[in-house]
Amino acid sequence: MKWWITIIKPWTGNNQSWFYEKSYQASIHPLVKFFLQMSPERIAKRYCHTHPLVQEKDIIRLLLYRCEHFLLAWSDLMYVTNENNKRSMVVIENNSCPSGQKSMPNINDSEHLWYETFVWQVLVPRIQKKTKKKQWKVAVIVDKNYPETTWFAHTLSDLLNEEVIYIDIYWSPELIRNNEWRIEFTQDWWKNRTTIRACMRYVTQKPWKHLPVICKTLIINPILACLAWWRNKLVANKAYEQYNNRLKHLWLRIVYPETVNDVKLEKVKDWIVRRWGFWVIKNPYSNAWQGVYTITSQKELDDFYKINHEYDSFIVQSLIWNYNRSSNSWRWKFYHVWTLPNKHWESYVFDLRMRICNTSKWFIPLTLHARKALKPLPTELKPWEASRDYLWTNLSVKHTDWTRWADSSRLLLADTKDFNQLWVWIDDLIEWYIQSVLSTIAIDRMAKKLISKDGLFRQRYFSQIDNDPQLINEILVK
Repeated sequence: MKWWITIIKPWTGNNQSWFYEKSYQASIHPLVKFFLQMSPERIAKRYCHTHPLVQEKDIIRLLLYRCEHFLLAWSDLMYVTNENNKRSMVVIENNSCPSGQKSMPNINDSEHLWYETFVWQVLVPRIQKKTKKKQWKVAVIVDKNYPETTWFAHTLSDLLNEEVIYIDIYWSPELIRNNEWRIEFTQDWWKNRTTIRACMRYVTQKPWKHLPVICKTLIINPILACLAWWRNKLVANKAYEQYNNRLKHLWLRIVYPETVNDVKLEKVKDWIVRRWGFWVIKNPYSNAWQGVYTITSQKELDDFYKINHEYDSFIVQSLIWNYNRSSNSWRWKFYHVWTLPNKHWESYVFDLRMRICNTSKWFIPLTLHARKALKPLPTELKPWEASRDYLWTNLSVKHTDWTRWADSSRLLLADTKDFNQLWVWIDDLIEWYIQSVLSTIAIDRMAKKLISKDGLFRQRYFSQIDNDPQLINEILVK
């Protein structure tokens, strides 16, 4: 058997190895524990108390929304304020291959609670309801984040009481093939094929090239969730705009940075020069802070143009930093709240992540954590210094052999030690959660629009909202 294919048998996992050591030994913060145990009615009542124009019934209706495609998501937000000390949670992006279980302290004695909650309440019911042929296998298909995905496979195997196929396609993407719209895999180079009746997907690098958009195999989350957001920031911002238009009469909105979509490579410089300031340029189809360029000087803009870019369309967003260096957007000027100063009087930029899942009842908040930047914020940035060291919060570090590891020293847990550094209170947690729910619904609604009444991918409509021929040619329709 090849090392990239593993047969997971029930009750064979070692729980402790699939958590960060610091989170496995940590004690959950009482405020976070209290929030995770709140009912949707209680959350709605408190949110409407702090947002008096919002109706409680509207919030409850949104929390009870049933997703069709985007069932497991995490939201990446920044905790910001403005010159009037009005604090907000700003959505940076969502993710259809969410992680965070290994970063969450336990809330009780269950050692794999955060894995089991999603698998038991979302994955298992759908597998049992929508798949019938038991001789076909269940799989977990991945290309990174092996600790969490392996334990997902173990949890799925335990709860289904059957073997689960763990398939790593990072080094061998040809393992996966499609036959009559169903996923198949082989370990002997197409000699012994096995049909997959359902799979959990953690494929992050151009997943639309490996798995079909339309498929009879149950995939969670399907490729549609990537095309409607996580791997396509162009479409995502349009999804936010469309959904915000529907939320106007409810006095609700998704808060996100000012964004300019569909900026061609040769026009990026012209656009920034015309409205000079501090900005972020993003490749719409990347993740883990790949293809993200913070522009705070002419040197960083010049360096951006020295790169051989694979795609032609980009998005330009306002930059959130400190008061003097944040972008002057047409809406407002946000800047980071920063962490609580440490004993050396150093404060860091940080982002917030919340993982939610859409069950048959409501959106359940599962895990949350924060990540801080590599270096503390300086008083002045030297011309030769890279702004990413002070602004980027991603923990992923790439080795020379193209493998990745996580710098867990910058991880801020929702525990009694780290959580107090974030200046976050219960109303902030609720706002964090509501923004996560709204943005997830927006992506799911966009994903629905990409499917016709006949269940086919609307390729022409997709090309209208994202006219990038390179991307369209890569999509595996079926």
